[in-house]
Amino acid sequence: NALSLVASAIQSVLGASPNEIFLVEGHTGRGGNEIDNLSLSDRRAEAVAEALTQMGVPPETLVVQGYGDAVLR
Repeated sequence: NALSLVASAIQSVLGASPNEIFLVEGHTGRGGNEIDNLSLSDRRAEAVAEALTQMGVPPETLVVQGYGDAVLR
């Protein structure tokens, strides 16, 4: 799946540059209230980081940030 490819790419970069840090961003749409969207986006980012960690990406190389609906992607 796509996340496996991301994990492989991160591991490849870390092989060449072990001090790299990767930002995992979480986003939501405009529906719902702002506080709920921020919480949801944080949980989404955390879930992706956890999955990457389970695929062998060192957790200390991942930083997570939720943006709610403030930054739409």
